[in-house]
Amino acid sequence: MIRIDRILVPTDFSEFSRPAVNYAVAMAERFAAQ
Repeated sequence: MIRIDRILVPTDFSEFSRPAVNYAVAMAERFAAQ
């Protein structure tokens, strides 16, 4: 299994990018990443 240490999410801070940011936060919590 691969190890995920960091997750980078480029965003334009629009309302449409919020779901992507939320998904990235959930992934970071699941994989104990930054």
